[in-house]
Amino acid sequence: MTTLLRRILGRPDPVDENAARLAESVMSAARRPSFYSAGLVTDTLEGRFSMVAMHGALLIRHLRRAGDEGFRTAERMGEILFDRFDYALREEGVGDHSIARRMRKLGEEFYGLARALDEALESGHDRAVEAALARNGLGGNDPDRLASHLRKTDESLARQGSGGFAGIQPDWPELAH
Repeated sequence: MTTLLRRILGRPDPVDENAARLAESVMSAARRPSFYSAGLVTDTLEGRFSMVAMHGALLIRHLRRAGDEGFRTAERMGEILFDRFDYALREEGVGDHSIARRMRKLGEEFYGLARALDEALESGHDRAVEAALARNGLGGNDPDRLASHLRKTDESLARQGSGGFAGIQPDWPELAH
């Protein structure tokens, strides 16, 4: 049944429901105060975007491995996250004339980070992960700590997400001290 027909009949699309739930999970994980208080990222709109992008990129990496439904969920979750970025920019006072340019820039940053992290994690080299984070302005005063957390999170999501996270909430590891 198409998405439009589901909406007309009042039946929710399971992919949309899962994507919305996962987007909220990404936002919640990215807002953990420990990242900001540890100085791993600045507590600014840009810093918060970077943390959402990092967590979102990791989850998308695993969703895409879960077949067609996982791929569709990843795509929809990305759309939901960008809707929230758009809303946040408008709340900050960015006008309609500037919003398209800012959103395009955020999209380039998001997918650039996603690609860099995917390649670094696939390489299996710790320094590649640290370099990818540094190139994207992440890691602050302790890039090794954030890189270690990123690898731990990637491993955790790999163990959890073979079914595309359908009906389960990702368990995001806490930042180690």
